[in-house]
Amino acid sequence: MSLEYPSKDNTVPFWAVPMLAIILPFFVSSEGMFMIYSLHHAILGLLFSVLITGVITDAIRDAVGRPRPDFLWHCFADGKGD
Repeated sequence: MSLEYPSKDNTVPFWAVPMLAIILPFFVSSEGMFMIYSLHHAILGLLFSVLITGVITDAIRDAVGRPRPDFLWHCFADGKGD
């Protein structure tokens, strides 16, 4: 059965996601931007892209509707749904 894969640790830790998605691109895009207008637009564009990425990802997950490959390991301690 395709739902019986064991649970694995996350590849990217939870605390690193905001750093990789927001802080790192902010510093890369703000290098050389000393005008407040350009910096303001860079921050708005970055936050908007993170928001849209999250919305699209959740919409695709809801549309596909498949459980995670390690679904049974999250619901049952032994990984068996019996």
